[in-house]
Amino acid sequence: MSNVLAVEGIELNSKVSLNGSHVGGKLNEARTFGLNSQLNFNQYINEKLKINLAGGLSLETGNSETVYGAGTFKPTNSLYLINAKAIYSPFKRVTLAAGAINQNYQKNPLFITSTPFIGAQEVFSYKISNWTIELDLLQSIPSNHTLSKRLGSVNEGSAKFYNEKIRVKGEGNVLSVNASIGHFAFDQLSSSVAYESRLLGNSVSGIGNINNKFKYSFIGWNGDFALDYKNLPGTTISLNSAWHLNSKAPSNKNLGYKIGPSIAFESGNRIYKIELESFENQSDSAVAYYSSKNYGHVNRKGAAIGASVDDIQNQINYGLKGVDTKPIISSPFQSKERIISIFLRKNYELF
Repeated sequence: MSNVLAVEGIELNSKVSLNGSHVGGKLNEARTFGLNSQLNFNQYINEKLKINLAGGLSLETGNSETVYGAGTFKPTNSLYLINAKAIYSPFKRVTLAAGAINQNYQKNPLFITSTPFIGAQEVFSYKISNWTIELDLLQSIPSNHTLSKRLGSVNEGSAKFYNEKIRVKGEGNVLSVNASIGHFAFDQLSSSVAYESRLLGNSVSGIGNINNKFKYSFIGWNGDFALDYKNLPGTTISLNSAWHLNSKAPSNKNLGYKIGPSIAFESGNRIYKIELESFENQSDSAVAYYSSKNYGHVNRKGAAIGASVDDIQNQINYGLKGVDTKPIISSPFQSKERIISIFLRKNYELF
């Protein structure tokens, strides 16, 4: 949902949100509240070339107390980047992008949270009736100022992240499907990323904050799946899942997944949605530094419940989500935690 201003090839929308988080655990506690303002700008140079810029300002207050690590929920006050990329479509079935590419398209926060990586992406698509098949190739550098600011001064070095995916989309009157399977690889991850990841659940060797090294490489498979059932008036029932498997880690440390149903129903000008999730993110299934703080990073399992309301007429979206998570393998750096997040978002026309 967004308000869009279109003038001579320009699209511009704005969103303002209020966000709050409460984290309760033996080793980590946090209470934060903040204001977030975003702008999303599209400039159509011609019918084949588009520039997309998106970013915002975050102002937060509160407190964060942690026994180990940098405290990923500590309040921040900074500018941040969402996207900054050029998108070029030289042919009907080919789309090329270069710049800062947000990883939210992975649809798996247990693997990589919503954050921009500098890189290039190539998408080749082919449509048959109501089905679309895509080949998605990504080459990127997994580092940015937002991650470093959140976790402290981190020297990412010359790390690389590659992901190749095949995605299938099908749209029908009763059912719709969106699924992918892909192969990923991280390369040249730095000692400082390894050190921070040790505190967030990964298996890392080294003493103190020097000479840290991941015990296992990160090369494997990932994907997502969404099925929507739409045959009930004003109601959509969905099943959503995402997974990743690190082929270089042992079988009891290499798997991450989340899965759960949701139901959304429309009444008047509002859409009400309830979501349930069960998740597990084993200790070396993903690089903890890049995974979502809202699930406790890695070496975690638990459940989540969320509820939201989308007020279409007033362009307001609000809701909350609760996550209950605990370590899979006992660790001196991790404990059972309960994470509660609330949000209120409003879209605006700028002119």
